[in-house]
Amino acid sequence: MEFNESQQLVIGAITTAMLGIPNIQAVFTKEIIGIVLQNPAPLMIFLVSILKLGLVVISLDWLIKLAKNIEFTYNRHPRTFWDYIGTLILTGLITFIIMYILLQKI
Repeated sequence: MEFNESQQLVIGAITTAMLGIPNIQAVFTKEIIGIVLQNPAPLMIFLVSILKLGLVVISLDWLIKLAKNIEFTYNRHPRTFWDYIGTLILTGLITFIIMYILLQKI
Protein backbone atom coordinates (compact mmCIF):
# COMPACT_ATOMS: atom_id res chain seq x y z
CA MET A 1 0.00 0.00 0.00
CA GLU A 2 1.37 3.37 -0.97
CA PHE A 3 0.66 6.50 1.01
CA ASN A 4 0.56 9.96 -0.52
CA GLU A 5 2.65 12.76 0.96
CA SER A 6 -0.17 14.14 3.11
CA GLN A 7 -0.89 10.72 4.57
CA GLN A 8 2.80 10.29 5.37
CA LEU A 9 2.80 13.64 7.19
CA VAL A 10 -0.27 12.69 9.23
CA ILE A 11 1.10 9.22 10.05
CA GLY A 12 4.45 10.68 11.10
CA ALA A 13 2.87 13.30 13.36
CA ILE A 14 0.54 10.84 15.11
CA THR A 15 3.18 8.13 15.46
CA THR A 16 5.76 10.41 17.05
CA ALA A 17 3.14 11.87 19.39
CA MET A 18 1.90 8.43 20.46
CA LEU A 19 5.40 7.07 21.00
CA GLY A 20 6.12 9.94 23.35
CA ILE A 21 8.84 11.43 21.22
CA PRO A 22 9.14 14.88 22.72
CA ASN A 23 8.10 17.98 20.87
CA ILE A 24 11.38 19.43 19.60
CA GLN A 25 10.01 22.98 19.83
CA ALA A 26 9.08 22.61 23.50
CA VAL A 27 12.32 20.92 24.53
CA PHE A 28 14.32 23.49 22.63
CA THR A 29 12.45 26.41 24.15
CA LYS A 30 12.47 25.19 27.74
CA GLU A 31 15.85 23.52 27.99
CA ILE A 32 18.28 24.99 25.49
CA ILE A 33 17.19 28.60 25.79
CA GLY A 34 17.19 28.23 29.59
CA ILE A 35 20.80 27.04 29.49
CA VAL A 36 21.79 29.90 27.21
CA LEU A 37 20.16 32.44 29.51
CA GLN A 38 22.27 31.15 32.40
CA ASN A 39 25.49 31.59 30.41
CA PRO A 40 24.81 34.22 27.72
CA ALA A 41 27.84 34.07 25.43
CA PRO A 42 27.36 35.97 22.15
CA LEU A 43 28.29 32.96 19.99
CA MET A 44 25.93 30.69 21.92
CA ILE A 45 23.04 33.16 21.57
CA PHE A 46 23.71 33.39 17.82
CA LEU A 47 23.77 29.58 17.37
CA VAL A 48 20.61 29.06 19.40
CA SER A 49 18.83 31.78 17.42
CA ILE A 50 19.82 30.13 14.13
CA LEU A 51 18.65 26.71 15.37
CA LYS A 52 15.34 28.12 16.57
CA LEU A 53 14.75 29.81 13.21
CA GLY A 54 15.53 26.50 11.50
CA LEU A 55 12.91 24.71 13.61
CA VAL A 56 10.32 27.34 12.74
CA VAL A 57 11.11 27.03 9.02
CA ILE A 58 10.84 23.23 9.17
CA SER A 59 7.48 23.46 10.96
CA LEU A 60 6.16 25.94 8.42
CA ASP A 61 7.43 23.75 5.57
CA TRP A 62 5.46 20.79 6.93
CA LEU A 63 2.30 22.88 7.19
CA ILE A 64 2.77 24.39 3.72
CA LYS A 65 3.24 20.93 2.15
CA LEU A 66 0.04 19.70 3.72
CA ALA A 67 -1.89 22.81 2.66
CA LYS A 68 -0.57 22.58 -0.92
CA ASN A 69 -1.58 18.94 -1.18
CA ILE A 70 -5.07 19.77 0.06
CA GLU A 71 -5.37 22.79 -2.26
CA PHE A 72 -4.10 20.81 -5.26
CA THR A 73 -6.66 18.10 -4.67
CA TYR A 74 -9.49 20.60 -4.21
CA ASN A 75 -8.60 22.51 -7.39
CA ARG A 76 -8.47 19.35 -9.50
CA HIS A 77 -11.83 17.90 -8.55
CA PRO A 78 -13.97 19.25 -5.71
CA ARG A 79 -15.67 15.87 -5.34
CA THR A 80 -12.32 14.12 -5.07
CA PHE A 81 -11.39 16.66 -2.40
CA TRP A 82 -13.89 15.21 0.07
CA ASP A 83 -12.61 11.72 -0.64
CA TYR A 84 -9.10 13.05 0.01
CA ILE A 85 -10.10 14.68 3.32
CA GLY A 86 -11.92 11.50 4.31
CA THR A 87 -8.82 9.46 3.49
CA LEU A 88 -6.66 11.76 5.64
CA ILE A 89 -9.07 11.51 8.56
CA LEU A 90 -9.31 7.74 8.17
CA THR A 91 -5.51 7.49 7.97
CA GLY A 92 -5.21 9.50 11.16
CA LEU A 93 -7.78 7.36 12.99
CA ILE A 94 -6.26 4.07 11.86
CA THR A 95 -2.76 5.23 12.79
CA PHE A 96 -4.00 6.36 16.21
CA ILE A 97 -5.75 3.05 16.86
CA ILE A 98 -2.75 0.98 15.73
CA MET A 99 -0.38 3.01 17.89
CA TYR A 100 -2.76 2.74 20.86
CA ILE A 101 -2.95 -1.05 20.50
CA LEU A 102 0.83 -1.33 20.13
CA LEU A 103 1.43 0.80 23.21
CA GLN A 104 -1.00 -1.35 25.24
CA LYS A 105 0.95 -4.48 24.35
CA ILE A 106 4.34 -2.98 25.24
